[in-house]
Amino acid sequence: MSHPLGVVGLYLLVVTPPLLAGPWSGGHALWTRQVPTARPLVACQLRGRAGGGCGYLATEWIEGAENLHLFAWRLAVLGRQDRFRRAARCAESLGRTIGRMHACNVSHGDLKASNLLVVERNNRLATYVIDGDDVRVLKRSDRRRQAADLARLATSIQAHAWISRTLVLRFVRAYRRQFPADRVDWKGLWRRAAARSRRLIRRKRRRGEPVL
Repeated sequence: MSHPLGVVGLYLLVVTPPLLAGPWSGGHALWTRQVPTARPLVACQLRGRAGGGCGYLATEWIEGAENLHLFAWRLAVLGRQDRFRRAARCAESLGRTIGRMHACNVSHGDLKASNLLVVERNNRLATYVIDGDDVRVLKRSDRRRQAADLARLATSIQAHAWISRTLVLRFVRAYRRQFPADRVDWKGLWRRAAARSRRLIRRKRRRGEPVL
């Protein structure tokens, strides 16, 4: 699988060995199913005292990427028409990316805006899922996990009050197209995701946590 807007360089992550397997296997689960992600390249666990109990994971570096929060905050200061045009492209790309992931029976346990990357270049836009540590490959389609993923994303975008229902519908339409016809009850799925998101928001506010 090639990246639509190009990849240059490497990203190096330092992790403790027990946590190394998650990002490696999760990243490969996404990559081999053609879900846009930063492909894991090398995992290395250092042994003995000299290693200090560290492990290293090298992934592709996605040139020009910023997480979804940063992208949305940057768009917020633009004029209405320009902002909507670029946000609509992003919503549709995210719908395709996350829909592809769910259609392949893959779930992401922490699908927040900081784990979604956006690359915008030459009037083209691509989105990527990162943080393979929270990725789970399921034996069959699991609506509960899909709703949980979508709820986490819906909660995260509460930080951007300008995101309209029209943009959300663009996301949903692109998401639906990744599944065979009639395979997913998208209205029921979205209702479950919305209800779960409301619970997450209430819980975060009770705890005094930022809704991100």
